[in-house]
Amino acid sequence: MKILIIGCSCIGKTTVSGKLSSDPGIRAISIDEVIKERWGTILIFQSTYQDFYVRMKKKASLVQETASIEENIIIDVSPIWQYDLLLPIMQRDDVISILLIDRVEHILEHLVFTDDNDAIEPQYSLSLLKSISII
Repeated sequence: MKILIIGCSCIGKTTVSGKLSSDPGIRAISIDEVIKERWGTILIFQSTYQDFYVRMKKKASLVQETASIEENIIIDVSPIWQYDLLLPIMQRDDVISILLIDRVEHILEHLVFTDDNDAIEPQYSLSLLKSISII
């Protein structure tokens, strides 16, 4: 069984994959963690693949590679804006795809800013976020 969980940052991908992987025979993997393991930080990955489409293509290839490694795996991935890149993986017979969605108001309620070392930056507040115009 392979499950692909897709959703924006802070939507609950890791929480859902953690609950689904409570069986010891199922492993949960975050593509962002795979990126951090290989490149050190997300920022280094982004600077290595500066072209947005090329970066998303690389991210999709990491999802494909990760899905091929193990049989019982749950993969969480933040959105790849070109869904055509994920579609071949999502359409595989051995993959169940789950898209987590939410309204903007709810996402802002649980959004957390972090620096490159994943240290929470407390000076950012929800009131600051609400002043940002979201299109």
